[in-house]
Amino acid sequence: MTGDDRRLRPTECGYRKSHTVPGRKDEENGVVGEPFLRKIGWHPDQLVADANTNRFKFAPAAMANHFCLGSIFAWSVFNEPLTSLHGVLTPAASDWTLAETAPVFSLVMGGFVWGAIFGKYLDAWGPRACCLIGATGLGGGFGLVAMGSAFHSIPLLYTGGLVWGLCNGWAYVPPVATLLKWFPDRKGLASGMCIMGYGGGASLCTFGSYKLLRYFREAPEFIGAQSDVAIQNVDGKLFAETAGQLREVVVANSSSVASWADEGLVEGVYAVGTGSTGLVETMATLGSVYCLGMIACSFVYKLPPPGYSPTSNLPSTEKGNEKEVYITTHNVSPQVASRTPQFWLMYLGFGCAVTGSYGIISAGKTLMTDGFQSSLPMVVTAGFATSFVAAMSIANLSGRLFWTTVSDKLATMKGGDPFHGRKMAYSLMWGICPPMYLAVVWSVHECADNPTVLPLAVFTGSVMGIMASFGGTAAARPALCGDLFGLKHVGMLSARQLSVVLPAAMAGPRIVATMRESASYEAMQDLATKIDDEAFFKAFASGKDQLQLLMEQNTVTISRLMELVPPGTPDPTPFLYDNTMFVMAGIQTCAFLTNQFMQPVDPSKHEGAKVFENQHSGDESS
Repeated sequence: MTGDDRRLRPTECGYRKSHTVPGRKDEENGVVGEPFLRKIGWHPDQLVADANTNRFKFAPAAMANHFCLGSIFAWSVFNEPLTSLHGVLTPAASDWTLAETAPVFSLVMGGFVWGAIFGKYLDAWGPRACCLIGATGLGGGFGLVAMGSAFHSIPLLYTGGLVWGLCNGWAYVPPVATLLKWFPDRKGLASGMCIMGYGGGASLCTFGSYKLLRYFREAPEFIGAQSDVAIQNVDGKLFAETAGQLREVVVANSSSVASWADEGLVEGVYAVGTGSTGLVETMATLGSVYCLGMIACSFVYKLPPPGYSPTSNLPSTEKGNEKEVYITTHNVSPQVASRTPQFWLMYLGFGCAVTGSYGIISAGKTLMTDGFQSSLPMVVTAGFATSFVAAMSIANLSGRLFWTTVSDKLATMKGGDPFHGRKMAYSLMWGICPPMYLAVVWSVHECADNPTVLPLAVFTGSVMGIMASFGGTAAARPALCGDLFGLKHVGMLSARQLSVVLPAAMAGPRIVATMRESASYEAMQDLATKIDDEAFFKAFASGKDQLQLLMEQNTVTISRLMELVPPGTPDPTPFLYDNTMFVMAGIQTCAFLTNQFMQPVDPSKHEGAKVFENQHSGDESS
């Protein structure tokens, strides 16, 4: 055996120094749907590109696909219009609460579980068919959410989230797996180039949604100033008599009409059920555009030929006259991988790491306005809060590129098995987050005591750091999965790993919404004790003995109570998220600890391990 032959041979550690990548072999023969795909020319075997194809040409399509998928990260922009569909300017008694609408975001993000359920089809059907299914789910989901909003139907709204989630289950992994096969030597870069689009999706969606909502919205009917309108309270709801009949109304204060100032709206009483937030038309428009974009991207993907070797593109170090790089060549079957401690440590760690991030993403705009609008009203306007959501998206995107690049660099610097460098990158990503959650709490309290832009800058920097870590966690995950279990089954194993997004996406927004709601109720009860009984009755046409009902009907809010309390009473709104941030810091710490226990998979679990041992012993005897 020559020296070169020995250099190309796998070692017990499961990686090698090589220019060659194992050829792709289709082991999914007989999977339902394959004959049809072959008939129309969409089978993976028919989507093979020439070996001389520039592999970077597929990255833009994969990134654009994920850009469409990532539109869900702009969800917090829809919180306000979703929770005031009837009241328009402020929530009416019949409007949904934040806790009721949050599950839509969770269902969309939880759609990754579809990839775990139908994992075998992701590889067998290939990127084109899977991404077309995802495009249908995305467009249909937007449409159903629009219909649910139009008919004010929670079941229809949740169905929209469920269908929307199909895009994550079917169209997230295939483009990533395709790029990983083109870049076996630079797995972090490959997954980062693709998944950075997912993180950046909210930047365009935030801007587009803001413009569309303002374009389609309609002002509600103005009844009159509150002092000129006789308001009655019936079962916690406010009514006013106009044209000889009682009509349900809402009372809009200065903060409620601030974003409508360009349309001449003023404080006062407005009729419920008139006007529009513009949400229905916005959702329908966005769904159509994103669906068509994903369909166009699906026709670009190609797979590398069997035995593909990216020789000219390998990141290398000079050793003599040869260029060498470590490439993972071992593979662990999905059945074996699912029973290893590494698989479940990854699963738990990923779930804990993203739980807090999903909570922040689901309430990003609300988090900013609640925390700083009362302290810095001239700075934190509605437009500023919307820009903050876009900035979160950019941080998410940047983290996906930055941390995957760092993970590749560390994998190369460490030498040997690239897993060790990847593990170090995750230790850095997850270790910086707990202090940042605590910094969020500090900055809000500091700004309440000392209203300057410095605490706002600390808050913004901390949230952006959390978003960057979240982006890096998601983008480098397929690379870590490839390091541990090999590239052969990376699509199926990544899809199974991503199923943890469902509980994480349910828990994060739920924790934020329920803890905020609980803190709001406690704050309102405390504020009510500081208000004169006569003033309270004049404002709400009911006594304090009905406070619980008034809160449940959205008649009493913190902002309206703050208009009645004695001057100098602190506004409790900025502190509604304190306990939430402490909980998130603890969950993130658990993620950090799981990574510390991670080790490479035992070589005995590699596919063909016994065959290799026999060959190796034979080589030594010769």
